[in-house]
Amino acid sequence: MKKFLIVSCILIFIILIVFSIKNYLEKQTKSQNDQRYEEIKKDVEKEVMRYVGIVSPICEGNDGEMLITHKTLVYNGGFEQEKLLDVDGKSYCSVYALSGCDENDNHTYEIYIKCKDYQDKGFIQWHKPFENKQY
Repeated sequence: MKKFLIVSCILIFIILIVFSIKNYLEKQTKSQNDQRYEEIKKDVEKEVMRYVGIVSPICEGNDGEMLITHKTLVYNGGFEQEKLLDVDGKSYCSVYALSGCDENDNHTYEIYIKCKDYQDKGFIQWHKPFENKQY
């Protein structure tokens, strides 16, 4: 009986350690992924600001919103497609930005991103994502 109790305690201890390690690794992965998604958003925001500055340098509040998709940025803006590479290193994230004007006629930007395992709230798929990276 004593041996059974000792073995049971050891098994429970091992199971708890395994679950703790698994939970820690999942949190680390999520943190790294979130960091990558923020990096993509920052790169896109910089490119959108540059693109809008060229296409519509003067912002007037009655102009409405401008939709800028990942394909617009890559094909018309010269943005590097590789900057949209998802955390898996194979697929690409879809992004788009809505650019408008505030009450002081300054450009405003809302950026939305969708990746394999991540999607911003309110994201709308305007264009198909780029094909998976071929090696």
